Amino acid sequence: MKKFLKIYAAVLLLLFVGIPQAYAEIESKFINADIDDAKIGELYYELNTKTHKAAVVCKNSVGSNLPNNYGTSIDVPSTVKFLNPANYYQEEEFTVVEIAKYAFHCPSNGDQVTHLSIPSTVVYLGQDILYDNLSICVKYGYGSYYFDNYLVRVEGSTNNHALRIRPGTRIISERCIRNLSGDFYVSSLYFSEGKITLCGNINWTIYYPLRFIELWGTEIDGSFYENEGVLTINNYSGKIDYSEATYKSLNVMYITRDIARYHTSGKNEVLRDKVVPFHFKVDNLYYELLNKDEAVVVHDDSYSSLGKVVIPEKVTYNEHTFTVTTIDPNAFKNSSLTSVTIPATVKTISEGAFAGCSKLSEVNLPEELTTVGKDAFSGCTAIRELHLHNVSNIAAGAFKGCTTLTTLKSDYSGVINAHGTAFDGLNKANITVQVPAGYVYSYQADAVWKEFNIASNRYKVDGIWYEMRKDGVQVVKEKNGEGNYAELTGAVTIPKDVVIGGKYYTVTSIEAGAFQYAPFTSLDIRAQVTVIPEGCCFAMSNLENVDWQETVLRIEKDAFNSCEKLINANNSVSGTALLCNENLTYIGDDAFAGTGFSFVRMKSNVTTIGEGAFMNCHKLLDISISSSVANIGKYAFQNCTKLTDIYNYALTPQPFPTNMLYGVDKDKLKIWVDYGAINAYKTADGWKDYRIFTSSDEWEDYEGNYFFFWLDDVQRTAILAPDRYAESELKNYNHLGNIELVLPEKISKRNIEYTVTGIDAEALRYAPIKSVVLPASLSEIGDNAFAFSSIEDVVFKTSGHELKIGKYAFSHCANLKEVDLSGYCTRLSEGAFADCFALEKVIIPYGTQQIGKDAFSNCAKLADLQLGSSLTTIGESAFWNCTSLSSLTIPENVTTIGDKAFMNCSGLYEIYNLNNTPQSINANVFGSLTLGSITLYTPPTRKAAYEAAAVWKDFNVKELNAVVDGLYYRINPASKTAQLTFGETIPMAYEHLSGKVTVPATITYNAVTYTVTEVGNRAFIRNTKITEIVLPEGIVKIGSDCFEGMTNLTAVNIPSTVTSFDRFGVSNGIVDNDNNYTDGLLYIDQCLIKAKSTLSGKVTIKEGTRLIAGEAMRSCKEITEVSIPESVLSIGPSVFTSCSKLSDVNLPSTLRTISQYMFQDCSSLGGVKPFAIPQSVTEIEIGAFGWGGTGCTSLYLMRIPDNVRRIGLFAFWSSAIKQLWLPAGIEEIKDGAFSSLAYLQEIHCAAPDPAAITLGITVFDQAPEGVKLFVPYGSKQLYEAAPQWSAFTVIEENPCIDGFYYILDSETHTATLTYEMYAEDGLFDYTNYSKLNTQEWVIPAQVAFENEVYAVTAIGDYAFAHTAVKRIILPEGVKSIGLSAFDGSGQLQEVILPSTLTGIGKFAFYECRALNTIYNNAENPQDIQDKGVFADGTYSKLDVANIILKVPYGSSDNYAEASEWKEFNIQKQPICIDGVYYQINQGMNTAAVVAQYDNASNYASLTCDVLEIPAAITFNGIQYKVTSVQPGAFAYCKGVQVIALPEGLTQIFDKAFRNSGFMAIVLPSTLEVIPQDAFDGCEKLILLRNFATEPLAVSDFSGYTKQILQVPFGTKALYQAAEVWKDFIIQEMPVCVDGIYYSVDDEAGTAQVSTDHSMRFYNQLGEQVVIPESITVDENTYAVTSIVCTAFWNNTVLEKISLPSRLAYIDNQAFSGCTGLKTVVCERLIPAPIGATVFSDVNISGCALFVHR
Repeated sequence: MKKFLKIYAAVLLLLFVGIPQAYAEIESKFINADIDDAKIGELYYELNTKTHKAAVVCKNSVGSNLPNNYGTSIDVPSTVKFLNPANYYQEEEFTVVEIAKYAFHCPSNGDQVTHLSIPSTVVYLGQDILYDNLSICVKYGYGSYYFDNYLVRVEGSTNNHALRIRPGTRIISERCIRNLSGDFYVSSLYFSEGKITLCGNINWTIYYPLRFIELWGTEIDGSFYENEGVLTINNYSGKIDYSEATYKSLNVMYITRDIARYHTSGKNEVLRDKVVPFHFKVDNLYYELLNKDEAVVVHDDSYSSLGKVVIPEKVTYNEHTFTVTTIDPNAFKNSSLTSVTIPATVKTISEGAFAGCSKLSEVNLPEELTTVGKDAFSGCTAIRELHLHNVSNIAAGAFKGCTTLTTLKSDYSGVINAHGTAFDGLNKANITVQVPAGYVYSYQADAVWKEFNIASNRYKVDGIWYEMRKDGVQVVKEKNGEGNYAELTGAVTIPKDVVIGGKYYTVTSIEAGAFQYAPFTSLDIRAQVTVIPEGCCFAMSNLENVDWQETVLRIEKDAFNSCEKLINANNSVSGTALLCNENLTYIGDDAFAGTGFSFVRMKSNVTTIGEGAFMNCHKLLDISISSSVANIGKYAFQNCTKLTDIYNYALTPQPFPTNMLYGVDKDKLKIWVDYGAINAYKTADGWKDYRIFTSSDEWEDYEGNYFFFWLDDVQRTAILAPDRYAESELKNYNHLGNIELVLPEKISKRNIEYTVTGIDAEALRYAPIKSVVLPASLSEIGDNAFAFSSIEDVVFKTSGHELKIGKYAFSHCANLKEVDLSGYCTRLSEGAFADCFALEKVIIPYGTQQIGKDAFSNCAKLADLQLGSSLTTIGESAFWNCTSLSSLTIPENVTTIGDKAFMNCSGLYEIYNLNNTPQSINANVFGSLTLGSITLYTPPTRKAAYEAAAVWKDFNVKELNAVVDGLYYRINPASKTAQLTFGETIPMAYEHLSGKVTVPATITYNAVTYTVTEVGNRAFIRNTKITEIVLPEGIVKIGSDCFEGMTNLTAVNIPSTVTSFDRFGVSNGIVDNDNNYTDGLLYIDQCLIKAKSTLSGKVTIKEGTRLIAGEAMRSCKEITEVSIPESVLSIGPSVFTSCSKLSDVNLPSTLRTISQYMFQDCSSLGGVKPFAIPQSVTEIEIGAFGWGGTGCTSLYLMRIPDNVRRIGLFAFWSSAIKQLWLPAGIEEIKDGAFSSLAYLQEIHCAAPDPAAITLGITVFDQAPEGVKLFVPYGSKQLYEAAPQWSAFTVIEENPCIDGFYYILDSETHTATLTYEMYAEDGLFDYTNYSKLNTQEWVIPAQVAFENEVYAVTAIGDYAFAHTAVKRIILPEGVKSIGLSAFDGSGQLQEVILPSTLTGIGKFAFYECRALNTIYNNAENPQDIQDKGVFADGTYSKLDVANIILKVPYGSSDNYAEASEWKEFNIQKQPICIDGVYYQINQGMNTAAVVAQYDNASNYASLTCDVLEIPAAITFNGIQYKVTSVQPGAFAYCKGVQVIALPEGLTQIFDKAFRNSGFMAIVLPSTLEVIPQDAFDGCEKLILLRNFATEPLAVSDFSGYTKQILQVPFGTKALYQAAEVWKDFIIQEMPVCVDGIYYSVDDEAGTAQVSTDHSMRFYNQLGEQVVIPESITVDENTYAVTSIVCTAFWNNTVLEKISLPSRLAYIDNQAFSGCTGLKTVVCERLIPAPIGATVFSDVNISGCALFVHR
């Protein structure tokens, strides 16, 4: 025989002392009385003669049928007097401190107490002092009864079994909580702030002990359990006084950690297991309170299923917000986290916080984090990269076992203090630690970090490491010492730019020692670096070739030291030479020591050769030392054992340092010097010890003239040298005899051919040559090369490469007349052509960038100067005293003009400066000139810039127009656009044009193509010959008076691309021809051009019109109204100026700008109907409604639209505005915008901060006294302190919440909805809440403001007066509608009133003439005293007989009898049961599901995951079978995800689910009809579950056949063959046996309990469910072995579940939410494994588990 042992999952703790007995002896439990039943006055007392305290006690036994205890009116005194027999009957006074148990009970047949007063001296209330007398109490919440501020009875709570004590409660009576069986019990207490006295044991039960107690700053006197205990918690002070009895049976006390720690240490043994910190869940994370302000993330077993987690900075629980500052030790240990983001508020990650999170791959740490605790991330084997930011401490084991970690990044300014075991188990050498610049070596020297690969924010690109710098990136070494870049071989390139993280960075430098010891063979430095750093390529034993850029200035110490195979630098011709770049100035110590060069060639800028620079270069044969070298260091060429030639071009010998040539064979070494310096070297210390030779060779031309050249045998180049035979410089080449010299490209000497590349300094100075032809091979002309020569003509053949012309190269060439540098010259050095007195013409082509100081100074005859566009710099005095220069063109790229550059150019009368940006120059650039007499032409559109620029502004500034094919254009180089204009002067700019003129779409000017986008002001003005103008598509703007005075113009087109059109012209051949007008309006190509001034009344502009030209209707004084179609995109300036009778204009919603002077002097504009500016407008231009004349004197109210950002000068000057509304986003209001507003009363400015608005000085000039300024809630002080604004009376607006304004009551936490706009002298039509969509307004039931929630309980006076709303829904909770609440809302058609509404104010719906439907959900009609509630404008009643009044089912008779409602067209609303509406058929006893509302608000308040429609409903005791879903029943229902239709339902009508938000719909097997449009617009629908075993014939599902269709077990084939159904994605449901669904496994012979596919969570199975041992399907038997996840989820009916013996597994949440579950019976001998959350949200401590013995 089986026996079962009942085992409880948790120990049941009792919270009371004993079970109360119903009519036990009544006595005081508080004062310890020694006198019983003393009658004093009308009341009975027990007295304590020692303490002189009294307790009121019961007069009669509770069980008796005697009359009421003390009558219906009871006043308890604070003191009583009594003749004390123990004191010889002396009269003594006793203080009444207690009302004892049952004191004022009332028998069931007795009278009820109607009046009771209790004095403040009472501090103790016994059990049930009022007993059955609760009618005098106030019921609060769920079953709580309060008398005054005393809680006297709690009869249970179904609100999650939680009891919230009402704020202000003073005393809680003894045993007031009556925890009866069933659902009505209390297990949780929530106290608010304040002091509360608890009387004895307040909890009376043996079934349901108090589990949770929340204390929010509460001070509590008394005990929850025993009289003698006292519990006090004073605002988190941490003090608790207690006795052991107080806490002995306490289950869990929820308080903060600091209090918990205070009471769980040391002597407080009794609390050690009882007092724990507050624990709560928010968004899947669990927290405890550290203190009153801070929370800590704590561990929970549910974290095993977490994935990505973002820990918030703050969490809110129970309306209290806490800052998350800590992650608890082991909080996420061994969880399934994949990603975590930690907030900035966390400074420390505690011990083991993420230990064992093996799936954690993404960790986002905050910059504020400082410490990573012990074992914090140990075992996180998926973390590959981690950014530590500013972490300064890493504790032991913090990253132990993080085996995939490859990169750590740190921003901390210092070395992180890491424990020695922090990274145990890791291959540290393979982990890169990126640290800030400057700390690499500190890390490398640190005992912990030295084992890592330390880098400075480094990135590896194409094998090279780079480090981030402020100015770009630096090439850095891979590691120190040998092994650096060990994997790099072959050729290596350092690029100019490198891509890191998808961005380009410029390589700006190379780290010292970057490539030391690297094995590669070739290095190409393409980066524009200026320094080859120290040790850059030190000891690169395989390096053969290296190249760098011209930007290199210095080669530092040891840069290429010990690169023994390095033989070629900078692509030398021989392949074995070092060629120094042009800009190199410094060669450092040992820079090339030990290299393999054969030749070294230096350029003219090297000044220093460092110590040992070429020491031990054993292959070096010769070296050339440039003339610029001033210093040569010790040992510079020591041990260059093969050195035979040194070419030293310095005219003065350098100091000869120690051992410079030590180890060099003196007998073989030749030192070559300039011919003129040979004697200096032969006498100079050190040099004189060697053989000195001259280095220039003689060459003879074909006419027998000889010349001297410097020859370079390595490069095979020749440089023309001075005449070595000349007796003096004045006789240089004196033998030439005024020849015409043609310098060859090649010369031959000793059978070797040399290329002529240069002319040496002073080579032909004073030479008697008439002309010279220079070869194309020439690259440099030295200083003074031709100075003072007799040359008359020079021909430059240089092409394709740079030609440098040295200082004063051609100076004082008095006969030179023309210079044409048509080759490629980038530099003209100082004085290059100075004092060439005969020079008349100079051509400096593209390619030249600089003209040096004095380059052409004193060239007095220079009249033709052509400067190339590449020119950037004109040097100081470059053209000084060029007195013949009359016209000057400064190219567009010139940015620098030196002092005196054009001083004394007295003939100058015009300058064309083509640079868009005026150069910053000094006045003496044009010194001695009268600037005002010189015309300065600027690039198109840049005149203003030059007029504002120093010096340039003093010229006569004009703007250049480009001329193309006879038309003038102003061009914009930046946008590549052009504006057609009138040329340089007007009128008659186009006299040469006649007939038809076609403007091109594009023009080409200076080889650049521009798109023609504008026709400028007055472009063709007064041309009388042109008859037709054709404008191209692409024109966007037509300026003012373009066609003015063109008397013969007959045709012009307006391209479709035009968006802005100014005045067409007052008079021309088109405007003056009356035949061109239709109804008084002149249109051209959908543009309104002009209106006849004789027009009157309303003017309607035809549909399709795109533009209205400026001044089109100006001075049409008789028009009163203008209708503009939405097609109009732009309205030009002054369109309605001086239309004095114009009162209304409907501006299109496409308009962006209110143009200047648009409504100037429209004195009738506005009036009773306010003028509306569309929301699309962003700017109101100058004088739009004002300035000049009388202003808009009828413009009373002005609401500036929300998108307006700028209001121009005098925009509303002198208008009649009384109320002004400025939007929150307004940025600028210019001077006078609202000046002279004599009637201004109110300004409403929505900007929260006045500092955000730029105000002109006179914006509100001459404003009247007493103007009220209404500002946003919380902004008053800002405006009162702001200039201009402070002059007004500043008033704060009511808070605006989601578009509506509310008056908030902080004491009651209620809100009254009020108006946005109201005027004391009357509102204008539809101005209130005019910004909101007027189709429908849904008022919320509650609003949140500044972290407080307010219930909306009233619609205030005038709240919706004069709105344009069409439909409004008032929420449940609204009790009243105020005076004139909807007054004047003439478009209101439908209103829905809540059931809570009790009062409707006077004139509430006055003038609501469009009102046709009222849904009044109150069962009892509101009492309306004033007949004006539904009155019209004559105070007569609206036509209420035609207003449908829909009232709750069963309430129509009540409304028919109500005086103010009976005349309406009263109709019944459908029956509402559980939020769903039904139409019943009493004859058939059937019900149909119908819509709540016939619009988009249908079922708006219905929100749930699953909506189950019942098979039948019961109404008035009669049951009705639900058989259909009527048309549109659930249309627009958005708050439900799944709907389950019941068995028995046979028909779904048209559009039943149209535009609903259902994701799944369950169809019953009884369904007979589904219309094809039933699911129209159901965009979220993904699943149909159809229980019909045979496919229902349907015609179409309107595109919803690609969703999932689930069908009964065994019917899939039928549906796959059925039309329409076959197009679904068909799935078969599990088999259903006895109401339970199973998934079967034919091979294993097992079955698994599945979820309830009827969407009812198995609730229909009842309180007890037995899962069988096996099921039989199609004669096959299957053992039931498992239960799937969420199988019985949220089954609130289930109380007992019996599980089979072969059950092998129960998945997570299988019984989650089964709150009624009390018994689990399991037949299995061995416990089956179950998921961690199988019974989540089940009270398992109160659930019995019966198992097999």
